[in-house]
Amino acid sequence: MWLSVRFAVRRLAVCGSSVVMLLLLLVQFCALNLLSVLSPALARRIMLRLGERSTMSLNPRFRYEDWAPSFTTPRFLEAVLRGCWSCLGDSAFVGHRAPDCPLITLEGGRTSVHQFIRGNRPLVLSFGSCT
Repeated sequence: MWLSVRFAVRRLAVCGSSVVMLLLLLVQFCALNLLSVLSPALARRIMLRLGERSTMSLNPRFRYEDWAPSFTTPRFLEAVLRGCWSCLGDSAFVGHRAPDCPLITLEGGRTSVHQFIRGNRPLVLSFGSCT
């Protein structure tokens, strides 16, 4: 009983933190758009500071004009919101079923994690980066 209550509380906390992140994203997007109109120099400094956190501005091949303006476009907001919405509240918990995250196959098709589960065989997920 207590195990299921603790799981439900942890899952609710994950959903809550996801919603808070979405709200922070919206506030940041609106603030950057407003600043880019009212004070472009300040907006530039803020975006360069954000770029330092992701090391994007440290690459000499990327100029500010190449990447920064994309953060204030509706397309950027739509892409991030769509990505966040698709996995809202998804989180793995020890001893519980893995979340059914959407996946893209090597051929470009769409599938999900649960499509790879076969009976009682364990499914091992390995996450990494090619960069």
